[in-house]
Amino acid sequence: MKISAVDIRVGDILLYEKKLMRVIKVMHVQPGKGGAYMQTEIKDIVDSTKKNIRFRTSENVEKAYIEDEEYQFLYSIAENLSFINFVSYEQITVHENMIGKEKVGYLKESMIVKMQKYEGNIVSCTLPESVVATVTECEESIKGQTVTSSYKPAIVNNSIKVMVPQFIKNGDEIRVRTEDDVYLERI
Repeated sequence: MKISAVDIRVGDILLYEKKLMRVIKVMHVQPGKGGAYMQTEIKDIVDSTKKNIRFRTSENVEKAYIEDEEYQFLYSIAENLSFINFVSYEQITVHENMIGKEKVGYLKESMIVKMQKYEGNIVSCTLPESVVATVTECEESIKGQTVTSSYKPAIVNNSIKVMVPQFIKNGDEIRVRTEDDVYLERI
């Protein structure tokens, strides 16, 4: 489906140079001299390479038609992850690179994830916006340090590093934004 360059939004998947590219950043630029353009940062879904591309505002781009389907995480064996679709009862196995090796630690049994399909093939997998994780390692806070809003490193679920406030201790459950591993709240 063709869309105007001014309609490009973050999260859109474009068909660019015969590759599926996810839009990471987009900015409308109107220089003093010359025509306006859309400055975009796009990332290849398959090999994760990034490109900065300028589209003229009058230009049309190809937006890929992506189907979103919900799958439930079942289990993992080595580097393969198994999911089931409750509508069709289709069970699939994907490589952990589909989510990202650093994000696999967030997966828990029965977690619902979104799989994006293009022409019947799964092209990407999206975790929920935030998840509850258990702190497995963190430094002890020093008395009086909790007055300032300083953060300390903590390790949660399978060695994912998150910066947390001083009052967090081992065993605490916290909510973490999966996109960028940012602490949101203590549960």
